[in-house]
Amino acid sequence: MRRFLPLLKTILSTPQWLLLILVAIGFYIFLPSFRSVDNLITVVFMVSYLGMMALGEAVVVIAGGFDLSVGAMNTYLAGVVFGASWVHFNLPWAVGFTLCLLAGVIAGVINGLLITKLKLNAFLTTFAMAGAILGAGKLIAVATGTDYTGLKDPVFSLLGSGRLGPIPVPVIVFIVLGILFYYLTTKTTFGTSIYAVGNNEIAARISGINVDRIRIITYAMCGFLASFARLVEISHETQSMMIMSDIPGFEPIVIQIIGAVFIGGISVLGGSGKISGLIAGILIIGVVSNGLEILSGGTIYIMLAVGLLIIISAALDPSIQRRFRGRIRIRGS
Repeated sequence: MRRFLPLLKTILSTPQWLLLILVAIGFYIFLPSFRSVDNLITVVFMVSYLGMMALGEAVVVIAGGFDLSVGAMNTYLAGVVFGASWVHFNLPWAVGFTLCLLAGVIAGVINGLLITKLKLNAFLTTFAMAGAILGAGKLIAVATGTDYTGLKDPVFSLLGSGRLGPIPVPVIVFIVLGILFYYLTTKTTFGTSIYAVGNNEIAARISGINVDRIRIITYAMCGFLASFARLVEISHETQSMMIMSDIPGFEPIVIQIIGAVFIGGISVLGGSGKISGLIAGILIIGVVSNGLEILSGGTIYIMLAVGLLIIISAALDPSIQRRFRGRIRIRGS
């Protein structure tokens, strides 16, 4: 029992995990259908794709950046490139898989280069990238067709539809990635550099950290995970689907990704936040979404709830509070 006391203290001292426990207990008490083991596994399964993308977005934000193109890379770029390479060009799925990941990395590197070398605003740059990807995705879809149903391969399907006992493979993949990113951000020099860059870019440069390289790598990681998450999802669906939107970069998936990051305690100003808190934020979105869907029979209230949680998280962000108090003192002096 004593072995679990440090873990219990950590959970109880982390606001995100405490909120997750309270929300889960509330739904558990008032919603009988929420209590089943199958439903709980479904909750984690449904947020596993979101979690993979949120991990990539988190390292970008911690390093002081921002990526609004993550949804476009996931939905349009990855889905279309993989589907077109496998169906239209009859390439082996492994080749399409590799091209899809490469496309995500290239898009991320371009984001990083534009932001670090040309000193462009991260918000506007990644928003523009989302629009460019949307346009390119539509062009490819028109040229190759959008009907990618029937993409079936027994080996590829294991990634999204396989199980290890009762646990779906995507959940296992998400857990493994979460552990890797926890180790990366807490136990490596690269992780320390990410926090240093996000906390104080000038001080990081003076200390010898290659700030531009760190930020470019984080954007590349974000692109890689966005594409990888889509591949896992396609593997589960056994089809590549395009979800068109009139406002590039602001699909519901983007709101949920950014919501998971901020609800998980990653500061919008960069330089602070933990992967453990991010995992809790992802699970909070999953539990709230599942509970509200059971209550209302649909998803109409889910985005409203996520939006409110983002606002509350921003209001409670210690970095924002310190900056706000600092401005008040400056004006009052």
